[in-house]
Amino acid sequence: VKSIKKMGYCNNDKCPLGGKVERSKMVYCTRCSVAYYCSRDCQEAAWSDHREDCKERAEENAKFEQEMWIRDQIQCSGAFVIRGDFVSVLATATICICLYYIIAVFHRLW
Repeated sequence: VKSIKKMGYCNNDKCPLGGKVERSKMVYCTRCSVAYYCSRDCQEAAWSDHREDCKERAEENAKFEQEMWIRDQIQCSGAFVIRGDFVSVLATATICICLYYIIAVFHRLW
């Protein structure tokens, strides 16, 4: 049903269009990528209300991206983590080479 236009809602509570707009014409907050607006003017008008949520979401997004990058580095190096709650590893590919020996030591102590 491609002929039906998909609609979205503007995050500005005081939107002059009533908040409902075609999704393909909407703009979004590039900092948090969560809030959508019908226009740049609505985005600017809603900034004072959106600012705190935006900051929290942006920090969460950055933390998630960093965790995914670290996980990818560990997986790419062939390293593995046993009992992630006991041994938390923040490693890059170069550190992962030593990870095997660290896990072996923890196994003996555990």
